[in-house]
Amino acid sequence: MTGDRTAARPMRADAVRTRRALLAAAADVFAELGIDASVAQVAARAGIGKGTVFGHFPTKESLLAAIVTDEVDGLVAATAALPGDLGPDAALLAFMKLQVDRYASNRAFIELLNTSRAAEQPDIQAQVGRLVEAGRPLVDRAHRDGTLNEELDARDIVLLACGLYGAAEPLLAAEPGAGDRYLRVVFRGVARGD
Repeated sequence: MTGDRTAARPMRADAVRTRRALLAAAADVFAELGIDASVAQVAARAGIGKGTVFGHFPTKESLLAAIVTDEVDGLVAATAALPGDLGPDAALLAFMKLQVDRYASNRAFIELLNTSRAAEQPDIQAQVGRLVEAGRPLVDRAHRDGTLNEELDARDIVLLACGLYGAAEPLLAAEPGAGDRYLRVVFRGVARGD
C-alpha cells in the first residue's frame, strides 16, 4: 500500500481525476528534476495547491511510493501480457527489456529504486517484491529448460536489469541503443554455460 489516505473508501470521480493528474505531474517533475524535487514543484506542475497534494499523499515518501506502485503495475501487466509462445530465453530477455525500457522512460522510478532510502521504505520494497514475483515464473521456466545459470534467482534478474540500465544511462543521449547492447551482453552472461 502506498500510504494513500483515500485507499479505505471509494474516491469521488473528481478526486480520482485529481489524483491521476497529480501522479502524472509528480512523475514528470521527479523524472526531470530527480527525487529531490519539492512537493511545491509537483503541486505547481499539477496546477493545484500543496495542501491538495498532502490531502492525497500525507508525505513526499508516500507520493514517491505511489509512483513506484504505478510503474510496477505497468511492468507486472506487461510481463503478464508477454506472448505465451516465447521460448524460456526469449521470455526472460523480454522481461528484462521491459524493465530497462521503463527505467529509461522514468528517471524518478530508477532513482527511487537505486537510493539507499528505498531499502528503508517498506512500500517501495513491497513493489520490488511484486516485480520479482512477476518474473519468477519466467526464471523458473528458464531453470527447468537448463538455459539460466542456476545461481541466479528472480530477484537477481530484476537487480541485474536495474544495474545494467544504470551502467548504460550515461551513454544514452549519444547512443540510444546502449541499454539494448548492454542487455544482450548481460543476458549472454547469465545464460548457463556448458
